[in-house]
Order: sequence, then C-alpha cells, then structure tokens
Amino acid sequence: MAIAASDVLYPYALAFLDLRNTSSPVGRLRKYFQLTLKEMQRYEYVRGCLVGNFASEITNATPALKKRVTEHLDEATRRIAVVISQAQEMGEMDPEVSTMDLSRFILNSLYGAIFRSKTDRTERPMKLLQKFALDPFVIKKR
Repeated sequence: MAIAASDVLYPYALAFLDLRNTSSPVGRLRKYFQLTLKEMQRYEYVRGCLVGNFASEITNATPALKKRVTEHLDEATRRIAVVISQAQEMGEMDPEVSTMDLSRFILNSLYGAIFRSKTDRTERPMKLLQKFALDPFVIKKR
C-alpha cells in the first residue's frame, strides 16, 4: 500500500519542477522551492513529503518499499539535474560543477529543509536552502 501511495502522490511533488526550457532555469529551481514551501505552509508544516517520510523511516525489513523510494528519489535527482544542466548551458550556473553531484546535494538539502521546517514550523529552513544550496552556484550577471 505504501508503494502504491507513493506512486500516486510523488508525481504531484515532481510536477512542481518545470523541465521545459522556456524560462530561466534558476528561476524555475527557485519556484520549485517556493511551491514546496507553499505546500508546507498550506498544511501548517505538519506534513512533509510522503517519500521523504518513508525514506526517514525505512528499514531493511521492507526491501520493496526501500527500492521504490530510491527510484523516486533518483527520478527527482534526474529532474533537478535537467534544470541545472539547462542553467549551466544558459550561463546561469557554474558549468564546472558536476550536474549530478549538485542535483544530489540540492535534493538532500531540500529534504533536510523539509524535515527541519516540520520541527521548527517555520519557513526559515527553506529560505536557508536557497541561500546555501543554490545561490552559491548561480552566476551573478553584471
């Protein structure tokens, strides 16, 4: 049942990140964070991400769920990498940084911010996410 629930709900969260290269990729990453924050605020920081909740509680006793959670997180990583790659191609982000490594770092940081927002019941962790996990890699236009 947990796998089925994650298969239904996770695509909703993934849809927050627009992969279409029709606007600023960095702007789309910022919007992804903002939409995630808006969802958290909507539920008064009580709910997080179902897949993230599963990931934090998962054990080796549920190998099928563990595998599916990994697949979901890998898909999120790939989607973030697409947008980072677009940003690098457009000169918005440092092209010397590994796209996949930065994508993994951003996703890991996002889940940490979500967990912390749930405990603090504030937007501050999500704001710090943008400041320290995204902004340092953005090339400032002069």
